[in-house]
Amino acid sequence: MKDYSKTSQEVIKDELMQLRTAILENLARFGRNATGETGRSLRIQLNPDGGALMGRTFFSTLEVGRGPTRDFTPHTPTLFQRILTWVKAKGVYPDDPSMTQTSLAIAITKRIHKSGTMLFRKKQRQDIYSTAVQRAIKNINQRLLDEAVKQVSNIHLHLSGTYQ
Repeated sequence: MKDYSKTSQEVIKDELMQLRTAILENLARFGRNATGETGRSLRIQLNPDGGALMGRTFFSTLEVGRGPTRDFTPHTPTLFQRILTWVKAKGVYPDDPSMTQTSLAIAITKRIHKSGTMLFRKKQRQDIYSTAVQRAIKNINQRLLDEAVKQVSNIHLHLSGTYQ
């Protein structure tokens, strides 16, 4: 009889795909997907020892915001470039008609460099991934345990001569 149980890699891949979907849904729910770059950066990486869901370098700032700039190590794209892309993607225009989207992006960039993002300044948190990650870990552990129990039961049945 063929064993249709999933391998540990299949279980991990399934759960990482569900985690990716949950994060994408949370990005949309909180309006954090203006350009779609963060969502597109999420990729599943499997290896013989397990797997991981990888994302952009500053992914953790999605939940708690970004603090003031401590050092001005250049990044590519720069914070200004990311803010300008965001301003254009969201269709944000300054209240002052003499300002352009570029000058607005400059002002926002300066404010973030000095004081951090609004989420950081207000000491707020948006649950983009934390709960989903904990749920995925719990599900992976439970499913792998269930698979191990099935395998041990099959071995026991086979050794006792009652294997189907």
